[in-house]
Amino acid sequence: METTRKPIPLKTRIWNIAKILIAIALVGFVISTTDVEQLKLSWQMLSRDWLIASIAVFLLMVIVKALQYRALIDPHLSFWNVLNITVMQNAISNFVSNAAGVATYASMFKVEHDVTLTRSAIAFILVKVGDLVSILFLLVASLFFVWSQVSILHEVLLILIAVILLALLTVLATILFRQWFVNALDKFLIRLNLVKFGLVRKAFSILASLSRAEKAVVNKLMVLALVYSGLYFMITITWSYTLINAFHIPIAFPGMVFVSAVRQIISFIPIQVFGGLGVTEISSLYLYGLFNIPVPELSAALIGIRIYHTIVNALTLLYIPFGKKKI
Repeated sequence: METTRKPIPLKTRIWNIAKILIAIALVGFVISTTDVEQLKLSWQMLSRDWLIASIAVFLLMVIVKALQYRALIDPHLSFWNVLNITVMQNAISNFVSNAAGVATYASMFKVEHDVTLTRSAIAFILVKVGDLVSILFLLVASLFFVWSQVSILHEVLLILIAVILLALLTVLATILFRQWFVNALDKFLIRLNLVKFGLVRKAFSILASLSRAEKAVVNKLMVLALVYSGLYFMITITWSYTLINAFHIPIAFPGMVFVSAVRQIISFIPIQVFGGLGVTEISSLYLYGLFNIPVPELSAALIGIRIYHTIVNALTLLYIPFGKKKI
């Protein structure tokens, strides 16, 4: 029987178009701050050794993420099959949007491995919880070294830390108190009329699923998520370090960690398309600027990193035909 595709709501289409226009405008601004001669110089000075190292570390990041999904969803699944899904999700997230990447992740596990949407949703939220814990640790650790240099952001950073802690405490309360907490949260959201927001409803639905899952299983998965996320972000910081050396961005290690942590937090905000195109560049331009890096030099490096990022993500797609053969 033929199924009809549900039409995309007008509001969603308008918002998607707005995000694309914002991305184009932000990229245009970054390009306008770039000197052509500096761009040429940046390419001439590019460190091939560090660039090759960064590609190797990037591939390691994808492998660790696949191992994390496999551990949380079903350890009996073939690693190569899960890697196939991870590569596809990563590509869709970077060439379309994070939301499309998540949808691809859930649908592929469902179609190819008969994993329920509830199970994949629980695994995904626990991965994000592990990621948030790691990001929070990196942010706080870096602030011990760069606090005086980012004085203009003190209030914003404290608010971000408070919001992350609140989100983590909400998940922890769901795991500890389960249905009792979810029911209380449901009444609270209804009283404040927050359920009218789609994002709130989706988040609550995931928490409700988490509260219904077997407690011993959730506790075990939470530990695994934290371990893998910690490993993943150690590799992510290594990747960032190889990139700033490859493109000769003159910043100390604590400053690089700070920028990476804040950019990771920004990536959670659903305003990005095409792998954070524009948003990543403009936020990096501002954050690196706090450490007195010349704008033309920085803009040239950021454009180079965007080109590199696009090529490397495209190269990972070469694995898809091989992964498909293993399914």
